[in-house]
Amino acid sequence: MKLDVSHPVKAVESAFEHPNPGLAFGLVAAGAIVWVAQAFAIGGVADPMLVAAGVIGAFVTFIVLAAIVFIIGKLAAAKEAKKGFSAVVSGLALMQIPQIVVYILSIPAFFLVFPNGMPSGVNTAGGDAFLVAAQLNNAIVANNTPVNWTLLWALLAVTFVIGVYSFYLLYLTVKRFTSRGALGSFITAVIALAANTLFWALASEALSMI
Repeated sequence: MKLDVSHPVKAVESAFEHPNPGLAFGLVAAGAIVWVAQAFAIGGVADPMLVAAGVIGAFVTFIVLAAIVFIIGKLAAAKEAKKGFSAVVSGLALMQIPQIVVYILSIPAFFLVFPNGMPSGVNTAGGDAFLVAAQLNNAIVANNTPVNWTLLWALLAVTFVIGVYSFYLLYLTVKRFTSRGALGSFITAVIALAANTLFWALASEALSMI
């Protein structure tokens, strides 16, 4: 299993020809650790319970996504489905690499975009990315913090491109496993990602009620 995602087709092919579940879950763990480091570096606060929930959630959502793709492949009676769950896990784990790059780049980029650091009124302790984004937006609209707009738009553009690239790795994994055509693989990848996102949203809501 090769980790050189600069050649995505070869990387996914390698994951299927030489699956390595241990390395795959190692990438998931690395992604979770870097995410925690990013949250702490930017916000300076980290609730241990919420951090633990986030790390566990990273593994659970990864396994759920792999299970969705695996089940679709089995239902489609794809010839590659015989390679088993380990091949799917190995292919999907490659998505962690561009995501880790985003986490790392966002740390120095944040302090360049917001020279004075985290604006007042923004609470990162909860670990809710959507809430933090909303609070940041309110601070910007209210002109409570100086913003380097050029770098902000550049950061958003880079994040978008890497996000699309990460989805492309998902698409390639689905296409390789299900043996579907380009359109079928794209639709399947969108459905799998949407189902996984819905699962995480429902799980997060359920946990918040505990």
